[in-house]
Amino acid sequence: MLEYEVGFSVNRFDGKNRGCGSGLYFKDTKSLWASGINPCSYNYTLAILEQLENVILGKILEFEWGGGERTWFISKKEVTLATDNFAWVEAQELPTLEVVHMLQARKQLIEMWPREAVFALVGTSFEMIKNDTNSFLENEEGLLYSYGASDSGIVVKLVLQKEDFELATSEYLNQLSFKVEMPV
Repeated sequence: MLEYEVGFSVNRFDGKNRGCGSGLYFKDTKSLWASGINPCSYNYTLAILEQLENVILGKILEFEWGGGERTWFISKKEVTLATDNFAWVEAQELPTLEVVHMLQARKQLIEMWPREAVFALVGTSFEMIKNDTNSFLENEEGLLYSYGASDSGIVVKLVLQKEDFELATSEYLNQLSFKVEMPV
């Protein structure tokens, strides 16, 4: 089974805002699974899950889908093949049931975390990281900090530069632009 974390990430400040989105985070930062599943909208995730159920039940032989410009998936009853459209990473296979579980985890994340709760969680994460930066540093080169909310099992990944630590939490939160989708 491929290990991943479920949560939210906040990108670097671009002078206007910091994009906040939900996703699945794998140890391999160039994961085809992340680059293909994370861009899927809530409604597209529902449609994919429906089609994968048809594949698993044998109603259709295969289903081709993709969420981002980089990754394309071909799902068959037993195995889903992830291919890299740019050929930077070799094709990868996972059992189709495992892919279904990943998509269900992302669907549940979107459904169970309203914007206000995400806002509060990101604020808490920023404060915790700001107060003890070394404990939460995940990738020094990428300026990536990771905070795991122990009560929910959700991870928050923040890209923070040195000057970000001088911001008050309210200033930081005012820069957020939510890309978190809500069910329609």
